[in-house]
Amino acid sequence: MDRREFLQKAALMGLAVVTPSLALKQAHGASMTQTAYGGPFYIFINANGGWDPTDFCDPKGDKDKVNTYATGDIGTAGAITFAPHVPVPMKKETTPPPDQMALSDFFNKFSSRMMVIRGIDLGTNGHSEGLRNTFSGKLPDGNPSLAALIAGTYAPFLPTAFLTGGGYDVTDGVVGATRIGNPDVLQSIAFPNVISPTAKLDAGKTRAGFHADNTVARIEKARADRYNALRDGNRLLRIKDSIGRLYTAGLDQDTLKKVSEYMPAELSKDRFESQVQIAIAAYKAGATISMSIGFGGFDTHGNHDATHIPQMMQLASRVSFLWDEADRQQISDRMVMMMSSEMGRTPHYNSGQGKDHWSVTSAVLMGAGIPGNRVVGQTNDLVAAKKIDPSALGIKDDGVTITPAIIHNALRKKAGVSEAFQRTFPIYPEKDIDLFKA
Repeated sequence: MDRREFLQKAALMGLAVVTPSLALKQAHGASMTQTAYGGPFYIFINANGGWDPTDFCDPKGDKDKVNTYATGDIGTAGAITFAPHVPVPMKKETTPPPDQMALSDFFNKFSSRMMVIRGIDLGTNGHSEGLRNTFSGKLPDGNPSLAALIAGTYAPFLPTAFLTGGGYDVTDGVVGATRIGNPDVLQSIAFPNVISPTAKLDAGKTRAGFHADNTVARIEKARADRYNALRDGNRLLRIKDSIGRLYTAGLDQDTLKKVSEYMPAELSKDRFESQVQIAIAAYKAGATISMSIGFGGFDTHGNHDATHIPQMMQLASRVSFLWDEADRQQISDRMVMMMSSEMGRTPHYNSGQGKDHWSVTSAVLMGAGIPGNRVVGQTNDLVAAKKIDPSALGIKDDGVTITPAIIHNALRKKAGVSEAFQRTFPIYPEKDIDLFKA
């Protein structure tokens, strides 16, 4: 199966693949070559709609009239404080919803490997602008997501190097973006000669194929012979290189077969959870470098507490599932997660008991090389950003305001984003701050 067939099959089956720009690939030269990747799996989670950090990792309480919970109930796990939300039974139910996680359970479980960044000034309270700034480090158009830059640096020609399940997944041509839909798609692409690769089999039965094994062998030999003839018949290095890339793209079934092998026998019924199961299996198989994913329901302009707080506990449950799956697959020591949102919520309720858009937010980072049990930055009683000392990282009146550019500058260095991409897609932090120093 060559690259054209791969794209056609993927499109027919709902796996959306956006191919990188050939011109951009060639312009970056050495930075775009295929090498074995031994680094972490990077996953970026967006709380779609604009989350309220005061209901999660930057609690305020009723003392400041920002929330309705009591200030004295604010929880603490190590150096991290959090909102005291716990699941409550729905109407006519006697037990709390199973898909929600008490924030005390969440922060007690993960605070030792968690870094919370508070008081991030986005410079906007618009959805698209804030999303772009939060996950690319730049407010104007024309900047790909950090997830795309990382995948484009290390494995731009893997068909599933950058997986997306929502969030900010703009690539600007640096790598193909593969949208996770039906997990059966991977099975079909990985086993192109099997008629029904996902069908359940009775005991003792084997899967039927379109062609006999000797026919498949002849087809593969014909492909190899055609490749050799095309390669030997062209003298231009650019054309020979392109022919080679097209041919090797057709050899990815073996990698995708490994993805299938690493996936759980039964995927979660929850869409977010099944997507991360596929992504972690793909990383373990060497097919994926990074992922962008979203979890929605946070744009609560009305009835904030009744809607937003349960969503926050659902998000905590999903993130806990993510790390449990990483532990199960034995890759949690090789995973880096950034979770944030395109904006925060106002430090007051509106007339409909909702909260509107706010330009200051927080982020949670976890994983390999991220200092745990750490809080950087702070907001005041009205959720306005305080400045930090760029060296000591403490609060300093004449210091620096934390912006997405500062965070992404540190993350780009940590991830080893190529110099070519750094030049093509520059960001402009006020200060070069090492947020992850020990």
